[in-house]
Amino acid sequence: MVQARLTELQAQIDDLREVLRRVRNGAKHRNSDASECLDMGFRSLSDAESVTRQIQDVVMGEASPLGTPSQIRSGEPAARKLPEPLLSPVPSHAE
Repeated sequence: MVQARLTELQAQIDDLREVLRRVRNGAKHRNSDASECLDMGFRSLSDAESVTRQIQDVVMGEASPLGTPSQIRSGEPAARKLPEPLLSPVPSHAE
């Protein structure tokens, strides 16, 4: 069940990444509304990728010692630094 949902999430992330790429490449006029939407889209993409990694860590962590997923053990950092998105946002109109 988890694997099926994870696969669906990854497909939706790929769809979002493609939409953001097309919008960024097709943005002939640098307007603030488009820039704001792209910024929000890239934040959503980053959040979705983070959730995907966390789910994968939990699933893989089930085999860890004592059966406790690594990210919920006390004293360990909850999240790692995320890599930058593959696509950079469109510069805002003010730049």
